[in-house]
Formats: sequence, C-alpha cells, structure tokens
Amino acid sequence: MKSIRFLAATALATSTVFSVTAAWAQGTAPAASAANESDEEKDSKPIVVTGSRIARPTLDSDVPLTSVTVDELTETGNVSLGDALNNLPSLRSTFSAGNSTRFIGTAGLNVLDLRGLGTDRTLVLVNGRRHITASPGDNVVDVNTIPIDLLEAVDVVTGGNSAIYGSDAVAGVVNFRLKRDYDGVRLRAQGGISSKGDRGSYFASVTAGRNFGDGRGNIAVAAEFARQQPLFFRDRDALTGAYSGRCQFQTVEPQGAAGGETGPSASDGIPDTQFLCGVKNATISDGGTIGGIGGGRYLRFSSLGDVFTDTPTQTFTTFGSGNQQGGEGSTLRNTGSLLAGVNRYTFNLLAHYDVSDAFRPFVEAKYVQIKASGEGQPSFFTNVAGLGAPAMRCNNGFLKATALSTLQGFGLCANVATGTIPLARFNTDFGGRGEQHKRETYRFVGGVEGTFNDDWKYEVVLNYGEFKSHVNSTNNLYLADENGDPDGFALAVDAIVAPGSFTGSNFVLNSAGQKVICRVNGVSNVRADCVPINVFGSGQPSAAALAFSHRDGFRDEKATQFVASTFIA
Repeated sequence: MKSIRFLAATALATSTVFSVTAAWAQGTAPAASAANESDEEKDSKPIVVTGSRIARPTLDSDVPLTSVTVDELTETGNVSLGDALNNLPSLRSTFSAGNSTRFIGTAGLNVLDLRGLGTDRTLVLVNGRRHITASPGDNVVDVNTIPIDLLEAVDVVTGGNSAIYGSDAVAGVVNFRLKRDYDGVRLRAQGGISSKGDRGSYFASVTAGRNFGDGRGNIAVAAEFARQQPLFFRDRDALTGAYSGRCQFQTVEPQGAAGGETGPSASDGIPDTQFLCGVKNATISDGGTIGGIGGGRYLRFSSLGDVFTDTPTQTFTTFGSGNQQGGEGSTLRNTGSLLAGVNRYTFNLLAHYDVSDAFRPFVEAKYVQIKASGEGQPSFFTNVAGLGAPAMRCNNGFLKATALSTLQGFGLCANVATGTIPLARFNTDFGGRGEQHKRETYRFVGGVEGTFNDDWKYEVVLNYGEFKSHVNSTNNLYLADENGDPDGFALAVDAIVAPGSFTGSNFVLNSAGQKVICRVNGVSNVRADCVPINVFGSGQPSAAALAFSHRDGFRDEKATQFVASTFIA
C-alpha cells in the first residue's frame, strides 16, 4: 500500500504540509478493522480499560472518556502529539509549542494540563503504566517522547481517578495505548513551512514489526525524527506587537467610589477596560528612560544617546497602570521565542510472546533525545544600584555633554560630581537570555500478564525510567564574583573619562573621542580586564564590554523512577 497526502494547517500563519507514507504489509495489514475480526479473534485480545483495573468489555463509566485515534491526531500535519491533543476541549495548552518558553527551563516541553487544574494533577500513562518525568522535581511527562507511529489511540478520562492512581490524577488521566501486533514495514515523511517562509516543521519515521510463532509473538521497532524551527516575537509583529506595541485589555478608568461620573477622576465604581493595540510600557525603554516629567511625558535616551522628551498618544498612569499608547516606551517583545526550536530523536521497541493465556511476557523499551532552544526577555533594570552597582552617576564617561545639558534643564545633575540619574533600561541590545536543552529519556518495562480460571486477570511489572538533562543558559548579566563582591556588569556600568595617567588597554572611546574606563581603574589599574559598557542609547555597548558583563551558565539534572507493581482481579 502506498499513499500520498496533501494537508493544510494553520500555525501563526498558513502552513502547507506535504506528507508521504509508504507501507509494505506482510500477511495481514498493520491494523485490521474491527468489522473484519471474528468473535474468536476479538475474545483472544487483551481488553484495555483506561482508569480502571476491571477488564470487562461491558463496563460503563460515570465519568467522560474521550478516545482519539492516532489518525485523528496526525491528519492535521502537526508533528507534536501534545499540540494536536491540546485541541481537545478538556485540555489547556499550559505547555505547548506556542508557550513553552514563558518559564525558565521549559523550552520545548509539551506537557498536558487537564481542565487547567495544573500539570502536576494530570497523570500521563503509557499502556496504563507510569512514565518517567521530563522535569526533575515535578511529575510531568513530555508527550513528545511518545512514539507516534506505534501509537494506537489516546484515552482521556477527566476526574474520578485519584482513588485509583493517587493525588497526581486529581484532574484525570491521559493514557497512550501503543499498538500490540504491528506486522509490516512503514516509512513516513512530511514537511511543512508557513506562508511567511519560516517555522519549518519536518518529520520522518521508519516502523517495522513482525508476528511470529503462529501469531503468538510480535516484535516491533520504530525510529522517528522531528524538527521544528524556532520562531521569534519579532517575526510576527502583527501578532506580538514586538515593534508596534502589544494588543491587550487595558484599564482605562479607575475603580473608585460609586456615585456617577461627574469629574475627570470620578468613577462609577466599576473598573472599565478596553481592548487596545499599540500598548507599551511607559517607564522603561530600550535606550533608557529617566522618568516622568509631568503631563504624561517622559525623558528618554535615543538610540544615539541623546536625551529627548517623549509624549505618548495616551498614558494610563492615572488609572494605576504604567502603560501608554504611542511614544517610545518598550514593547517588552523585542526579544523572545514565540515557538521554541526542537529536534527530536525517538527509538522504541515493543515485544511480547503469548506462551499461553495465563503466561504472556512482554517488554517495552525506549530512548529519546530532544534538543530544544528558546529565547526569553533580555536583562533589564530600573535602578542599577538594585543590581549591586553604584547608582548611575552624572559624570559617567559615556553621557554626552548635550544630554547632560538637557538633564540639567529639567533639574537633574545640578552637581555633576555627586548627582545620579534614575535610569530604567530594557537591555534589548544585550540580546535575549537563551536556553539550549539536551534531554535524554530512557525507559524499560518488563513483565508478565495473563488470564486464568476463565475470568481472573493478573499482571506483574517492573518499570524503570531515567531522565537526564543538560541546560546551557546564555547571555546572563554577571554581577558579582563567588565572594559576593561586585564584578562584571556592576563594574563595567560605572564608567569615567580616563585620567591622563591611565596606561591600560581596556578603554572605549566615547562620542567626543575620549577614553572611557571602568571607575575601579581610575586610580590604579586594579581590574585590567574590566571593559566599560555604554548604556545611554541602544546598540552602543562594544562587543568586548558585553563579553565582560555577561556569563553563560549550565545546569545538569537527573531523575529516576522505579515501579514494581502487581495486581490480580
């Protein structure tokens, strides 16, 4: 059997997906329809009932059970099972491809959240058995580790399962049922790209299985590769407002004492909100903001380090909000991942042999490697002293004379030697803080199951899982050494014009052609490695200053799980 399909999907822009599937069946088709099965064949197959140990085909349940076949999940062209499942009304997309980068350390995770009650309250099972976590310290399963082409169906049971499985099943259970008797070879590949020419998504797999021993045994292996290219906020300004400003609900009237709207600050007691676009944060900007100067205006630094007065179209400070429309405030979206980049390699083995109805040994084994990347917001500050640096001084060597004069016109820096500036800055030109993950998952399940005495069923299982993670955290501000003394950015941001006696090599020329050095080297060159950094304007820091002010970090994590279980019913 050979088939070619053309699919269409929508992923932040129209996506076109091309899928090719080729399968060579040996003997029987990989999946025989229920209509073609004899009663004897049906009776000989194990009955799987999600959310219960009672294996009766006529079992009725008072709680809703949703069963979705793998064809229904993959026909959308989505290469992520989690994203496909999140289309179900019972699931909330807490950790999907579209928002896995909103927290530190979660880029690329696809975790299920039934009814929005929390990922720790949703129990994920594979063939009714527990699976190793994908986040040490939490009991959550990355469903990207589930083999797509060995999947038969997904059962979702909401509620009523904590009595069976424990408190991690308060919201319900999602059980991935894998194929038991796969016979044949299947090759599958698909690729897609958005209408804007980005966010390429690709998938390729090979699955092979064979029945033996007159159909009493089966062994199946599957290898899969999936790739999803990253997408950033700045790639979708119309959606994220990375440059033009966010679209959001904004409070436009304060909640005060009821009594009628008779004055400019009166209220009817009901907080009024409107859905507005072009919203920015008024009190911080990419080039640096000094603060409000009355009348809804702000003093800001232009990209070249000049001070100007910014008058937004509308401000909302009188309503308890630091936002504005128009003007040059920060959108907070100049950096950051809209969709994480993910490369996934999956290898699975399933095998069983029915020695008799009462003795059926089975094995499940898997190895999954996932490499994911994500970018978050850049570093920022509203007061450099809060980062362990001295307050921003008016005699900073990078502050232009014209900018100083403008500030003095507004009553700031009257005493240049001792005066300070309340600078707030969103450090977009430092680059977004990034994460590169390498996650490895190992799982081995071995056991024996069977039926005896007509209606008795038992199972004995050993289940071992291991998860290892290595995370590189990039572009972090370096503020203090291991002793807690100021270092890195805390030294570099406090800069002065070099005295005539300075002989060091780590200096940066300011706009007037003067040598600027770290203040710590003003008397003696005690920190010869310190490179001053210019934070007045956007795009001004030198590469050497950024290297001195930033450090990369890493984190290694490991989790293991061992379950020995038996039951008889």
